[in-house]
Amino acid sequence: MMNKLKRNLRLLGVAAVFCGALGILRAGEDPGVYVCQRKDGDLVLDGKIDKPIWKNKQVARVFYKSKDKGLAKYQTEVYAMWDDDNLYIAAKMQDEDIVGLFKQRDDPIYKEDAFEVFFRPDPNATYIYEFEISPAGVIWDGLNKRTLNPYASDRSPEATKAWNAEGLQSAVHLEGTLNDSKDKDKFWSVEVKIPFKIFSEAAKVPPEKGTAWPIVFARCESSVYVEKKVEWSANIPLLKYGEWENYVEWGKLLFSR
Repeated sequence: MMNKLKRNLRLLGVAAVFCGALGILRAGEDPGVYVCQRKDGDLVLDGKIDKPIWKNKQVARVFYKSKDKGLAKYQTEVYAMWDDDNLYIAAKMQDEDIVGLFKQRDDPIYKEDAFEVFFRPDPNATYIYEFEISPAGVIWDGLNKRTLNPYASDRSPEATKAWNAEGLQSAVHLEGTLNDSKDKDKFWSVEVKIPFKIFSEAAKVPPEKGTAWPIVFARCESSVYVEKKVEWSANIPLLKYGEWENYVEWGKLLFSR
């Protein structure tokens, strides 16, 4: 009887370990809800995400070209955390040819390499906040009200571009050389600190625990190693990359303890 009990306990232990491993694997997948944990330490922005504070903060690790076009050639890992004042986003992007030619804020960095984040902090409205960072450290930020028709807006491109996220800070780190296609790079990474106060169209800021904001993480890749020298990807397999008005495809960033 005792031997049988010991054997059953061992089997239960193995099962628990196995289920725990499955939970870890599934936590790294992209189910459409990305848990944003509370910040639990000090953060110095330097673009490097191998710091302890980012451990267990990963929210996405699989990027797609678009629906039915498969996985992106270069994958991207995204991390997120928050406190009462700020949202922190970080990303690490595989890249063999890091490109960042533009130099001024709001230059069209989406034509080269850029990491992008799209927010709808009020799920019942169509205001989209967009933030882009290039490996050269250039920022593109915009606030736009989009309709269900692709690219239609009640704001002019000039008004969208003129809006700046006051207090936004970012830093980049390169494992490779910028604007040199003669060698093969490894990756580049970025950290972004976004003050909640800039989300003037949000339903509530700062968000409460349990609040979920519709979100898309995306990436522009300009490289001599990809087809047509350009590739766009996102953390969800959008029906068509760039048509952000198809809101049913968006994921949700869940603010958690």
